[in-house]
Amino acid sequence: MKKNMHPLMTGLTAGMIAGGCAMMMQNRSQAQHTMKTVKKNTGKALRTVSSLMEDMSYLMR
Repeated sequence: MKKNMHPLMTGLTAGMIAGGCAMMMQNRSQAQHTMKTVKKNTGKALRTVSSLMEDMSYLMR
C-alpha cells in the first residue's frame, strides 16, 4: 500500500504547485489590469479638470 501512495502524493504535490503558480500569475495579471485602469481614469479626470479650469478662466475674462 505504501508503494502505491508515493506516486499519488507526488502527483498531488505537483498539482498543488502548478495551481499555486497559476493563481499567482492570475493575481499579477489582474493587478496590472487594475493599474492600467487607474492610470487611464486618472488621465481622463485630469483632462476634464484641465478643460473645466480653462473654461472658467475664459468666463472670467
